Amino acid sequence: MRFLVVFLLALLAYSATFIAVVRLIDPRGDFHTGLFPVLLSDARKTKQEQFVVFLRQGNVKGIVLGSSRSMNLEPRLLQARFGNRFFNFAVDSARTEDYLAVYRWVRQQGAQLTTVVVGLDIESLHNDDLMDSRLQMNMALRSALAGRPLGTRDNLIYWGRKYKTLFSDSYARDVVGSVWLAVTKPAPETRALLLEADGYLRYPRWESERSSGTFNLEREIAECLPTYAKRFEGMTSLSSRRRQYLEQLVEDATADGATVIVWITSLHPKTVQYLEKRTKYQELHKEVADRLEELRNRYRVAVHDYSDPGAYGGIAGGWYDCGHIDERNAALVVAGLARNAS
Repeated sequence: MRFLVVFLLALLAYSATFIAVVRLIDPRGDFHTGLFPVLLSDARKTKQEQFVVFLRQGNVKGIVLGSSRSMNLEPRLLQARFGNRFFNFAVDSARTEDYLAVYRWVRQQGAQLTTVVVGLDIESLHNDDLMDSRLQMNMALRSALAGRPLGTRDNLIYWGRKYKTLFSDSYARDVVGSVWLAVTKPAPETRALLLEADGYLRYPRWESERSSGTFNLEREIAECLPTYAKRFEGMTSLSSRRRQYLEQLVEDATADGATVIVWITSLHPKTVQYLEKRTKYQELHKEVADRLEELRNRYRVAVHDYSDPGAYGGIAGGWYDCGHIDERNAALVVAGLARNAS
């Protein structure tokens, strides 16, 4: 019995010490200590903070929603094309519930949007209906998605999950990464990702490699193909719930008087070939296109199928990997959306 008490007390002391250290380092900015570098692990939370500051500096009339495949649509280019001040609020691995949650949260901040650009990934309608953990852990976005304040039970679940994540492998890696950045202070061009103040995502390391002639697109494509196959793993149809989230977004935005532009995001042609051999990509793409045609007819939204980069005159080498266009192709996407906005 005494051994058990000592063991439990030691475990409690270890856990308390571990939590204190992790909170101090705070690699994801969960506790706002500001003592160590915050890694770009949660674009949802980071962009919320950025948006509040950006909105204080001037009214935001346009917004980009979507996943990382939409994160390098440059707000300055969108503003030049549409005449509205834009913020890019695309977030990692977004599903349609993310789109709706972000839109409603942005409206709650007082932004009067006139243009909503939605980069729709086919897998954002995955029928697994599993909410991304970063959305699950974001009380403000989940409340916006639900359309109501979350209750005490929701808050208890939230804090329980938050502290549970501190003991995960991914959080431990972020702790190490944050300390490493603090110690080594790497040059900006060696960073993999960099978010600018308007939500625009840059890839400094790839940009540096490309400017020095060492960037290997074929290698990057080959390395990421299995990752994209996994994104479609188990996807046999479109989720009815996620279809409803997408339609609700369009309904909310059009009711608010905004112009809604939806584009199916691009994949490298080699990625499409890879997916067509291993997944139901072809059938799923047709289902998405048919669904968007219904939304076009019902709500008069602008719809563009840019899954094939040829649809917007894409540059063959204008990619960073198998699923992310570079700034050259992103500029062509923006030009195409503006040219065919209705």
